[in-house]
Amino acid sequence: MPQFGLVNGKVRHAMDAEIASAIQAARCRPAGEPRLFLGVLNEDGELYRYVTLAGLSQERHLRARLQQLGLSTESDPGVLRRLGTL
Repeated sequence: MPQFGLVNGKVRHAMDAEIASAIQAARCRPAGEPRLFLGVLNEDGELYRYVTLAGLSQERHLRARLQQLGLSTESDPGVLRRLGTL
């Protein structure tokens, strides 16, 4: 399974470059368990990007970085959704 990527045909979030940077920073954090599969939503609420993170520490770091950007990570409305564990 790919570690991160874009969903074909979906419009990117206006802050996609900053979101991608936050994802990369989170993935540099120490790895752990469980492996988490997360989706990133655009302004229309459509899943356009996905990422696999290694543990809750990486997820917390990503949520903190997105919040620093002024993006909500809570559900409805929010840019980040946990889709499952691997």
